[in-house]
Amino acid sequence: MAQISTLPTTSSFSTVFRKSKVLGLFALLFYVSVAFSNLGIIALDDYSCIISQIIPAQHIFSSEVIANLGIRHPLAVLILGGFTRVLYRLGAENPIQQLRCTILVIGIFNFSVFTYFGAQFFKNPKTKNGQEWAVGLMGLFFLNPLIFTRPMIESLSAPFLFLACFKTYQYWTKNKPTHLVAAMAFLTLASMFRFQTGICFVAILLIIALKRDLRALVLLLLATGLAFVLSGLFEFSITGRFHGSVREYITYNIHYSSGYGTTPFYTFFVLLIGLTIPPTLFSRYKNFHWKKQYYELLPVLLFVFIFVIAHSIVPHKEERFLIPILPLFLIAIIPLLAYFTENKSSHWRIYWFSGINGVLLVLASFNTPQKNTINLVRYLAEKPEIKNIIALEDTLVLYPKVYAISSPSLHAISNSNMDAVKNMDCNTAFVIRADYESGSAQVLSSLTKLKEFTPGPLENIVIKLNPRQNIRRSSISLYVKSLCIK
Repeated sequence: MAQISTLPTTSSFSTVFRKSKVLGLFALLFYVSVAFSNLGIIALDDYSCIISQIIPAQHIFSSEVIANLGIRHPLAVLILGGFTRVLYRLGAENPIQQLRCTILVIGIFNFSVFTYFGAQFFKNPKTKNGQEWAVGLMGLFFLNPLIFTRPMIESLSAPFLFLACFKTYQYWTKNKPTHLVAAMAFLTLASMFRFQTGICFVAILLIIALKRDLRALVLLLLATGLAFVLSGLFEFSITGRFHGSVREYITYNIHYSSGYGTTPFYTFFVLLIGLTIPPTLFSRYKNFHWKKQYYELLPVLLFVFIFVIAHSIVPHKEERFLIPILPLFLIAIIPLLAYFTENKSSHWRIYWFSGINGVLLVLASFNTPQKNTINLVRYLAEKPEIKNIIALEDTLVLYPKVYAISSPSLHAISNSNMDAVKNMDCNTAFVIRADYESGSAQVLSSLTKLKEFTPGPLENIVIKLNPRQNIRRSSISLYVKSLCIK
């Protein structure tokens, strides 16, 4: 690859991609293909708190959405809900069309922010091939195309956290305090999607402390106060509560977070090491100039470090909690990857990283999360004669009925109430998960299986690795009474 020092330092998008435009175009098309082909749901609460509140647009009423916000800030559902209503007025009546367009727009926005501004971190030629690596990692790191096309609060907050860090980086390198005003504005937006991203305010304070810049500190505090008031007034105008959502969120976590289980302090550190695809970065880094490569990237390192430490202190941890900081973490490892690119003896590390990443990219991008229940809902939409479905126990932890304009009513029963299945009529179907079938053989003997809905190959692996947490992803089958089959 050509040295990045030959690139002009203009900020135009075409210049950023001049030596990697094919890679950038391919990555953009890949994002688009994932948005069109993969309509999966990663997080259950983001389905219930966002997707189900914006789709189908023709069945959504703003007053009901606002009343059901709970501990969520209204910004996400207001923006995305407004977008889906525009789509509906333009003729997109099918919920699948509305969802597909929504995740497409989210994906293109995130891709544009991460690749363009990610490349700007490496305009300085100290890191050779840095811009090419930025475009490649932001666009084609194996998690990015799926995660950053989803309407999840973590994914929605990530580009604004990224921009907040970039403006802090500009202050650090150009010594212009006005950049901190923009940094605070972007950090406020990130926090309105995902409250915890606000902890990165500490990183901005540390950067100012290192510069011993009193003027910048005063300006930041003024910007912070203004952002606090304006964001609170915005929420008050919508819900009648001044920062009510964050207050409820804190109260909820104080009382109920212990019920979600605990994981070790080091969990996220191990996860981040795993994301580097070991042993890619395990090296002695002979003749690597750490200060030269990382001095300008100090804001990135601090944002990542503060975010990870703060989340590691909290007992309950989920992998998706790291999503807002993932693009910045990738920026942080680019100098190391660029170092291996320049050393022929280390090229095997690049081949290993790229090869494994490529395999995982395909698996992650085109494996539909919650495929079993999504396909069930879409199948039932084509069976209008089925008015009701009975689900055994927790067979349908998630019932994503917004994937169809209309869906049958759902009734959950326990093992002790199987008479409901025996007495069901021809307008009713029975849904059962694979792990329950052996214990229900007698009841199933009088029924006929209409269809089985299986998980994707990646979800099958996840089920085998951690069945306790992922058994809900298993195959589910739809049964009807045999005498109802024509």
